Amino acid sequence: MGNNACSHPFLPGNNVRRNSPLCLHNIANVLSELRDSVVAPRIDCLLDSVIHRVNVRGGSEEETRIGGAVEPSESDGNLYGFIYGDRYVECLMANVTVRHDLLKVLVTGGAGFIGSHLVDRFMKENHVVTVVDNLSNGSLSNIESWLDNERFKFIEGDLKDPQKTKKAAEDAELVFHLAANPEVRVGETDPHIHFEENLVATFNLLEALKRQRSAKAIVFTSTSTVYGEATLLPTPEDYGPSIPISTYGATKLGCEALIEAYAHTFDLRGLVLRLANIVGPRGTTGVVKDFVKKLRRNPKRLEILGDGSQKKSYLYIDDLIDAIYLTANEFLSCNDRIKVYNVGSPDSVTVARIAEIVAEEMSLSDVDFVFTGGVNGGRGWRGDVKTMLLSTKKLLKQGWRPRYRSEEAVRLTAEKLVDRLDL
Repeated sequence: MGNNACSHPFLPGNNVRRNSPLCLHNIANVLSELRDSVVAPRIDCLLDSVIHRVNVRGGSEEETRIGGAVEPSESDGNLYGFIYGDRYVECLMANVTVRHDLLKVLVTGGAGFIGSHLVDRFMKENHVVTVVDNLSNGSLSNIESWLDNERFKFIEGDLKDPQKTKKAAEDAELVFHLAANPEVRVGETDPHIHFEENLVATFNLLEALKRQRSAKAIVFTSTSTVYGEATLLPTPEDYGPSIPISTYGATKLGCEALIEAYAHTFDLRGLVLRLANIVGPRGTTGVVKDFVKKLRRNPKRLEILGDGSQKKSYLYIDDLIDAIYLTANEFLSCNDRIKVYNVGSPDSVTVARIAEIVAEEMSLSDVDFVFTGGVNGGRGWRGDVKTMLLSTKKLLKQGWRPRYRSEEAVRLTAEKLVDRLDL
């Protein structure tokens, strides 16, 4: 992952430059130690190569070790060196291409809203990325800048297909499981969709990871709706009991339980991130986009589901990607089998205020806000959690800080949506 993932002394960054230094001191001991660190994927790659020569020089002492039947010239291999204390270690290796901090990453749902932004981050950090997506909610346009990159692979496939899932998971070292049906309201009319797209898909993925065993961790994007109507706000990760009021929240909670069970039964490791409402470019659902589309059709009237007092936390996509990257780094450098973090902004905003912000960004005045009144005490739909605010104290202790509060995130999203002509 990134250079600041942990304090391990052999992390690349300070003394490393591409195709030059590699962290090798006493080669047997150092490689053994590195195998347990966050740079293990890179070291595993090296161990599959042929070590032809190791020189260790310190003071007047020099030691040379030769490996292989024939020592090649430097042009036949890659030469790596590293200054460690008073010693200089040099290693000539062949049949290996090294990218520093290399990880083989799988992103399920990687052509979607959150997934594509995560792909951007990992590709820019020079990782090897595979995306599997059935394109039911995602779009190739979200990842088109990477389609011809040699480090990127796209598989059009559905996790409900065990064979496609097995193929996508091959050799994956870090798995980000984002594929799901994101529409909460569909559960009221067809709960089977959430069962298949969330629970069955997650089960198939875990089965594939159990068999191939290369994955160091699975990172799962869960949801604040697993808490149901929490009586404690802000709601901490250890709040209970969790009583979801939607099939979306129930299946996401079921996915969490599956991951926890597989982690303890099959030696997997799982990081669960319970997300607030995420907004930003490429989003396909949500209240901000809904309001922009409605006001384009009729700039004088906006119908708002519920009574307008629904109040929730909204987090901008860039802040979320920072949180995912940070927590994944931290998780890889620790020994915990399961960790759970809430991810959200420190405040919340009402639906009525969101309507005002969208109208302002569209330069509209005298808009008639028409509230439907909603169901079950002013909710927008059955299963809608009316008030949500997550406690992020645990995540803040890791050094994460969101740049935008809820209103700012909503306004920035509306501003970007107003400029789009394809809504």
